[in-house]
Amino acid sequence: MKRLGRARAAPGLTMVELITLLAALAILLAIAIPSMSPVILHYRLQGAAWQLAGDLRLIRQPAVTLQARFRLCVTDCVLAEPPGAYSIEYDVGPPGAPAWVSDSGALTPLPPDVQLTAAATPVFSGTGAAQPASTFTLTNPIGTTTVMVTPTGAIQVWEGGPCPP
Repeated sequence: MKRLGRARAAPGLTMVELITLLAALAILLAIAIPSMSPVILHYRLQGAAWQLAGDLRLIRQPAVTLQARFRLCVTDCVLAEPPGAYSIEYDVGPPGAPAWVSDSGALTPLPPDVQLTAAATPVFSGTGAAQPASTFTLTNPIGTTTVMVTPTGAIQVWEGGPCPP
């Protein structure tokens, strides 16, 4: 027969131990988050540069396949670009009289702390060549990364400033 008696306390944490643990975790997080900020900024800049380079490669592909002119536009575009965004456009006009149309009707935003500038707007032709060659510069508080489009249409990413010749 089972004997009834006092219930034993289940093993676990007391309220004091739990509060102490939470306070220790809060202190560790307060120390770790500011030291991770440069790492996060670096990866945001790197990610934005690789996103831009990937989109440049992606617009070159339909230019060759469809024998049409495509461009990645940062300024003076069909859609009004806020700082840190760009659009992909294609030409529906006759040769010599371009009529640019947005490819998706939407802008591609970059992380809020990344600024984007372009030396020129490269236009990919049906051969895959880009005219004019251009350099896109992405900056944030941690540094600069450059994406270069060569006249042959090749895309290069260079971290830490301008691309080498």
